[in-house]
Amino acid sequence: LFHPKPTITRAELGTMSKPRIMLLEDRDFFGRELEPALCSNTAYEVRMQGFWENWKGADILVCGDRLNFTATDWVSRPHHCMSLTLHYFERLSRLWEEGKPKRIITLGSVGQYPETVGAPLYPELLWDGFPASGRRGLMQGVLMEHARAYKEANPEVIVQHVILDGLYGPGDTFAADSQVIPALIYKFVQAVLTGAETVTVYGSGAGAKETKRNFLHIEDAIAGMLLILEKATDSGIINLGSPIGTTVANLTRIISSFTGFTGKILYDATHPDGRPDRTLDTAYMQSLGFAPDRRLISSLGEIIKEYQQQAVAAAAPSA
Repeated sequence: LFHPKPTITRAELGTMSKPRIMLLEDRDFFGRELEPALCSNTAYEVRMQGFWENWKGADILVCGDRLNFTATDWVSRPHHCMSLTLHYFERLSRLWEEGKPKRIITLGSVGQYPETVGAPLYPELLWDGFPASGRRGLMQGVLMEHARAYKEANPEVIVQHVILDGLYGPGDTFAADSQVIPALIYKFVQAVLTGAETVTVYGSGAGAKETKRNFLHIEDAIAGMLLILEKATDSGIINLGSPIGTTVANLTRIISSFTGFTGKILYDATHPDGRPDRTLDTAYMQSLGFAPDRRLISSLGEIIKEYQQQAVAAAAPSA
């Protein structure tokens, strides 16, 4: 899992003039899209996780646990979820004596912010309580603190923690227990294919009308990450998200309409509605010139159409 075929020789390490980025991701949604974007950027030499020489030669480390772990993952595979993060701890610890990267970027999610903190969510409030997402947010926070401890021993190193929120887009994991958008798309598309008369949405009906969520298209998230690499030169926590949100009820209505579902929508109140509003304070990203380009409604139409085609093809009997 952590030792793919080496992409660079020891001799080559000493001959590169461009900044070398080491991308340490568990091939999740964000990691899968970030890798080709970095590789196509001529400003950097990119190396994926692999043998130790890759780590030692890196100028910039980008690392984070699997951001789209579901609640089911944490119940059924807790060791896997934690071991991925602990893997980074062990590797980062070795950098205290070797490697010496000039910059470390760790990745987190909006669930790191405590449930008791109101919106907008400011970076300085990140540790004002226990993470709303529980184990997942705690592990992301520990990874962040581990990198910050490395900076205390090496003050010249830039250490940044990027908080991502509401990623969606083609290529996501479409499943009933996935993140909000892919989970809703999956449920409604499958309902249309099977002729189901009802679709059950997590949360209470009343809460869905008030609970606001912000979503960032994967292309905008990648553009924001590239902007951070280029222009963000100070250590600290960086919120990367969309300032514009919508209610869960409105999102559900949009997705059901695009899929052609005409049945009844039920709500399962045994699942909590969650924080009423988790809009991130994105003033810092705006100061760098970041502004999301992709609009939610038009993007959802494209994603749903593509997934519908895939679902129909998967459901068709083999010849």
